[in-house]
Amino acid sequence: MIDISIIIPNYNTKNLLKQLIDSIYNNDTIHKLKYEIIVVDNNSSDGSVEYIKSLFKDIKLISNKKNLGYAKAVNQGYKISRGEFIIICNSDIIVPKEFDFIRLINKFKSDEDIGVMGPQLLYKNGSWQRSYGNVPNAKSALKDLLFITKINELIEKINFKLNKQKEKQVSYIVGAFLIVRRSVFERLNGWDESFFFYAEDCDFCYRTQIQGFKVLFVPSFKVIHIGGSSSSAINVRKYKQIQARSNLLFVKKHFKKDLPKYILYRKIFCWIRLVIYYIVEKIRKKEVQKKFAFIGEIEGLKAEEKNNECKKNYC
Repeated sequence: MIDISIIIPNYNTKNLLKQLIDSIYNNDTIHKLKYEIIVVDNNSSDGSVEYIKSLFKDIKLISNKKNLGYAKAVNQGYKISRGEFIIICNSDIIVPKEFDFIRLINKFKSDEDIGVMGPQLLYKNGSWQRSYGNVPNAKSALKDLLFITKINELIEKINFKLNKQKEKQVSYIVGAFLIVRRSVFERLNGWDESFFFYAEDCDFCYRTQIQGFKVLFVPSFKVIHIGGSSSSAINVRKYKQIQARSNLLFVKKHFKKDLPKYILYRKIFCWIRLVIYYIVEKIRKKEVQKKFAFIGEIEGLKAEEKNNECKKNYC
């Protein structure tokens, strides 16, 4: 067994993929460990597969004939991996040269109860980016509605600027870059492929905690997350439809009793925003593009309410 397997699902992000791989190769500590990079391509049409084959002979490549989704790609990568620890990484990540992979592994080894760990995500200009969150349920939806979530994020931003962030257990780590103990991945049977895109990170982290393991946010580790890679071609309305359906699928799976309240709170949240944007449009006499995000979420909620699909082989 080797130390680290880095699994990178990819869909039409060739240029970002090169940037990520270069940042890994240029890291100060990764070469002191035994590691492998695995790229799982979901039928890209931008030459990603040919690019990897021609320039990176040491990278393991899985080339799917159609887009099988993010969770499926992660599971495919895992099946051919050999690492004691698994890093699941978006293609739009840049690993800083000083990112300490050795300290990362030692952190895991210091506490056998850690199942999943995540770093502080940064925008390319070095500013704060949300790196963890609350899993979708009635309680978190109510927090959104009452602006408690936004207040907590503001506090976290202030702590970031003052360099007063502390490591802590959280509900879930944003899936752009997270590290998993191999034994935990095996115990959970991998990522739930019912989630085609979005909420798969929430589901995996939630199941990790059900099994008695910690999900730990460690802000002393930092990576750059550009954002909007594979989803950039999807307009905001469609993006929010997909996200809303995935979140609702999560609630159905883990918080079925919360379902009516969750849907109610989210719809109220969206309608309040739409009323505000309608008023703004009347005043400015100009269309507000942000409204389409909330229209998309309402449409996604309505669509997923009718869908009862959820795979049973994921604990």
